[in-house]
Amino acid sequence: MGRKIAAELSNRNVCVVSGLALGIDTVAHQGALTGSGSTIAVLAHGLDQIAPKTNERLADEILEKKGVLLSEYEVGVSPRPPQFVFRNRLQSGLSSGSVVVESGFSGGSIYQGKLTSEQHRLLFVVMPDADLPGASDFKREGGERLKCEYNATPVNRFESILELLPSFRSGSPETDAVRHSPVVGKSVDGEPGTQMVLL
Repeated sequence: MGRKIAAELSNRNVCVVSGLALGIDTVAHQGALTGSGSTIAVLAHGLDQIAPKTNERLADEILEKKGVLLSEYEVGVSPRPPQFVFRNRLQSGLSSGSVVVESGFSGGSIYQGKLTSEQHRLLFVVMPDADLPGASDFKREGGERLKCEYNATPVNRFESILELLPSFRSGSPETDAVRHSPVVGKSVDGEPGTQMVLL
């Protein structure tokens, strides 16, 4: 579902922003690269390295297709767990909205939701229909928490996201809020979450 959302939005020239980590970040970048849009990878370390190393080829593909590798860290800074969560404020700050694909009750995705809300961006949580294959194994706790605490919008198809993105609704209040909101955040400990972010 994450790959499909990224691909379909990319085909509509939506830039997908994520973190090049294993899991949903990888899927989001890969999906975006199949479309006509671009993708930005916000790294939690210096630009002289790629973490994980298994995504070095993916990083090359992002650059080959005129995407961007972005970092606030100096060359030579190695990745550490707190940096992965801290960089989430940049992912959400660059974007019109964040999509949390799957999450437990705690973790990096919850921080992503909090930052997205604080920055007045749109926040979506994927909630697949109960009759879909694998739906019974889907982690819903994080999505339910984000709905309750940060008014996240549940979605089960990419069209729902597209309908709410400010770039497709020019002149909306959300467009102005996104345009004028600063990128802010505090450093927190934790692991990278399962989210992809849209620009």
